[in-house]
Amino acid sequence: MKNLRDSVFLLLSFFATVLSIAQVEYFEKNILNFQAAFFVMLTIATLIGVWGVSRLGISFYAYIGIWLLIYLAVWFFYWQFLPDKRTMQELSVQFLLIEIAAALSYNVGQYINQINVLLDDMADEIYPNRTLDLQRATDNINTEITRSRRYNRPLSVLVFQLTQGNKIPEGNIKGVEKELLLHFASAKTGRIINEHARQTDLILKNHDNRFTILCPETDHDASVILGQRIYQAIAEQVDKEVNWSTASFPDESLSFDELLEKALARLSATEPAVLFTEQELSTEIAN
Repeated sequence: MKNLRDSVFLLLSFFATVLSIAQVEYFEKNILNFQAAFFVMLTIATLIGVWGVSRLGISFYAYIGIWLLIYLAVWFFYWQFLPDKRTMQELSVQFLLIEIAAALSYNVGQYINQINVLLDDMADEIYPNRTLDLQRATDNINTEITRSRRYNRPLSVLVFQLTQGNKIPEGNIKGVEKELLLHFASAKTGRIINEHARQTDLILKNHDNRFTILCPETDHDASVILGQRIYQAIAEQVDKEVNWSTASFPDESLSFDELLEKALARLSATEPAVLFTEQELSTEIAN
């Protein structure tokens, strides 16, 4: 937490310094006149660094290199055609500031991701299960799809998405407590799915509290029965709702990605549900 706090402080201090200097009339007229495109790139580099890089799995040096290419592209296609040409000194300073913003925001994003991983690990300790990360289970998925194609066997995909129903009022919990509740909600739902799915089923989880079950040797009718059984178990144990849907191979598609898209298309767009009260969370941690 200390590293995250220090990183956020450095990023905010950097932004405040750049914006303050840009407002000084003498600096703008005699030293460096920042362009609008510079502030746009600065903002985008920061937002992607904080919220997007950790999810995309981009390395630090790759992210810095990407902004080098973007800056060169803006200069080549835009700045060099402006009436008031930018000097090499001005271009270098703007580039350096964008790279600093990208580096600082990247660090903030990595610390946030580490906290999320820590919360997931803590929740999984309380609710252990065999759920795999969807992004890292490509080989397992390809194995099952290939087997179904080779032997012409049915296969189904079930999707369960936590909803926002019966959510605790915002005023009852603080930001950190709310994040804890969501992580424990997801872990508890994962355990319930694991208890009712079959050993041959491949259970996958995405970052947005969505669970996907790959069911070999399962046609559409059987997947509906399985999905309804899991849905009922979640409703009985947590007294909250999830949206769920299914798609089947080979009737609806021959690839996993298309099956997943068809299943997701049948889900309504909802936000994750909170499956614990604050008192329940304290009890779960104490146990």
